[in-house]
Amino acid sequence: MIPNGLFTQIASVIVSVGIIITYVRPEFAAIGATQEEIAVYQTEREKISQVNAQLSALVAKMDEVTQEDQRRLNAYIPEYVDEIAVPRDLQFIAEEAGVIFGGAGYEGQLNYTSPELTDEELVYFPYAHSFSMNFQASYEQLKNMLQLLESNEYPLEVHNLTVTSVEGGFLEVQAGLVTYSHLVADEGGEEVEVIN
Repeated sequence: MIPNGLFTQIASVIVSVGIIITYVRPEFAAIGATQEEIAVYQTEREKISQVNAQLSALVAKMDEVTQEDQRRLNAYIPEYVDEIAVPRDLQFIAEEAGVIFGGAGYEGQLNYTSPELTDEELVYFPYAHSFSMNFQASYEQLKNMLQLLESNEYPLEVHNLTVTSVEGGFLEVQAGLVTYSHLVADEGGEEVEVIN
């Protein structure tokens, strides 16, 4: 038989409070911490799902670009500038324009800085490479030469142009040209990726 006295009831209450304090309360705290971890996990999982969806959309857009357009883009701004091919191309352009080609050469990489852009934004800009070229031409041949440079498969921007008159009605032309690449050769001659 269970005693129903006051001391028994008080002891039962004390034992109950002790059980609540020593076992139930820590279990509820552990359950609360686990629920918080589950909520954080679900939030992070939703973020990952959003990133994966965005990545899939970007991959789908990239797959929409045709092979021919990719080839054109790689030709327009190649991974790196061929320091020998560009002067050779300039000679071919000069021959097509009918000018007297004097020579072309690589002048080096240009370092552009812009006060409006942060260092992080500048990473996405291609590297500029400078070339020099000289030739003799008539005025019409000079205009034709500039049009051919403008319509080249990759950009050949005229950054400076010095024209002087020489004997026979010809013009002596010194041109500073710039083209671009996404990679740049380091000191050892290996390419280093610039654009992420």
